[in-house]
Amino acid sequence: LNHFVACAWFAMAAYSSIDRTWIRSPAFDDHTKLQYYVLALHWSFTQFAPSTQDIAPTNTQERAFACFVVLLGLMVFSSVVSSVTTAVNQLRLVNMQAWTEESKIKDFLTTRGISTRLYGSIQAFFKEAYKKKQVRVLERDISFFSEVPETMLRQLHADIYMPKLRSHVGVGLFYDRHRKLMRQICHTAMAEASFLSGQEVFLAGSEARIMYHSVDKNLAYDFNEACGPGRGPSMYSSKTKAFRQTVPPNLWLAEMALWCEWKYRGQLLARAPSDVIRLDCWEVVCLLDQVDSVTIRVIRTFAILFVDYVERLEASGVVMGDLPLDPQQMDPIAERALGLAKLSNHVSLSFAAPDPTSTIASLSS
Repeated sequence: LNHFVACAWFAMAAYSSIDRTWIRSPAFDDHTKLQYYVLALHWSFTQFAPSTQDIAPTNTQERAFACFVVLLGLMVFSSVVSSVTTAVNQLRLVNMQAWTEESKIKDFLTTRGISTRLYGSIQAFFKEAYKKKQVRVLERDISFFSEVPETMLRQLHADIYMPKLRSHVGVGLFYDRHRKLMRQICHTAMAEASFLSGQEVFLAGSEARIMYHSVDKNLAYDFNEACGPGRGPSMYSSKTKAFRQTVPPNLWLAEMALWCEWKYRGQLLARAPSDVIRLDCWEVVCLLDQVDSVTIRVIRTFAILFVDYVERLEASGVVMGDLPLDPQQMDPIAERALGLAKLSNHVSLSFAAPDPTSTIASLSS
């Protein structure tokens, strides 16, 4: 902007038909074009910021242009100052929230008689994880969504969660037949969640009500056989006593919680700020209870076959955990569930009661 103002200021004086201009004054009469440009640029800078210069308008045309540039400079300068002030206030507000939170933590811990070791651990976690967390906007953080029509929210949840839900072999099995039910699961049973570095997603031995879908590579699954059965680095193993495995993205964990009563067999930990998708298994069960048993026969058949397969694995000495089975193990179960469901439907139709109208008609003939 200053370059264009300088060029305009120079052109106005150099190509003016008026005899008296700032270039034609005795002080600048013998300068080169480069020197004139530097003088004009210096004059331009002084109009946008508080500073001094020795160039003054020498005629009405130059004075009018100078007045316009002063007003323009005032607006630009005010806008820049306002932007800087806003940025500083936002940064101060963020830091103030952290300082206030830290002050409350210190006050709480000192007045509750917390041990020095635990006090130091909490303080270290706050400084290393909480202060450095990357804020990811979640749906619950946006108050506007509470006013959005439910039809739009259902579509929003379906667009976000349906690809994750269909990636599970067992659930994706009945997508084509039960799309309405799948959309309802996305709307009421699924949600996003964020975890700080070092925060546990679930602990071994606690009741499993939630399935988790990994979004990034920041999760680690810990297992110690002293705390309960688990699965080794190759998804399942009867030899591994303890292990830690990095959880790859796009993986469902604790899938057994969806098909039977289950307790977490290991611990899922966030090694860095991490995001996951939660599936409330109890909510899914409630939704399935509201559907006709014949309609969801494939789901029930798959659940029975899957739980039976896991029980037979454990009976053979294979220790099971919360990591998913290999797709090569899941696909035959899904195919068998489909086949049994189709066979069951054919049997039901074969033994269905005949239509009284057709029976009477056949007797009359």
